Amino acid sequence: MTAEMVATDGEQRPAIGILSQSPSPTHAENLIAEQAVSRFSGPVANTRVVVNSNLPGLAPGWEQIAHFRFEQTTEYKHEFRKDGYSQWVEDGKELGDRVQPLFERSTTDGREYYLYTPATTTQPGSWRSRERRTQHKLKVRVQWQLQNENQNSVELPRMLPAPKPTQTASGNPLIPDFTRTEQPYWADETTHQDNESAND
Repeated sequence: MTAEMVATDGEQRPAIGILSQSPSPTHAENLIAEQAVSRFSGPVANTRVVVNSNLPGLAPGWEQIAHFRFEQTTEYKHEFRKDGYSQWVEDGKELGDRVQPLFERSTTDGREYYLYTPATTTQPGSWRSRERRTQHKLKVRVQWQLQNENQNSVELPRMLPAPKPTQTASGNPLIPDFTRTEQPYWADETTHQDNESAND
């Protein structure tokens, strides 16, 4: 998807929910999309992240902060020759550096971010080695901050989402931890996902 196609896409698929990613396209959809974007020379995105919140409209002064990183997972195919089936077994995970959206757009109730997710790559096996594949999963962390009006104040900015009453916050609340979910003061793609799209 290009920046020129975002407006049309937004009309066809309105943003609903807190955090949601567009579903993975099929192979045919990928081929059609590649042909459509081949006419454009600018950046092309294949992943849309929607962050919805009524906070900016209800309480002016809040700033939305979003961070993105890819988790790369390597797997190998284990074949059960006797039973005639196979399955992918995880071989390792690696968290990549922070990535910036190619472009973004404000909506009436939130913000949309457009990124490029690397395609899954497969390495064929042989009689000496197993078939392997590498996949990339986008990890998202979002926070809302209310900056102090007094620039000389030493107080930390107020932050949301606030932790549960029984939850103990630890570490620096301004730094997202991509190695875990449900981090206090940070929304993530697992614990704050779009309930409506999850039920589709």
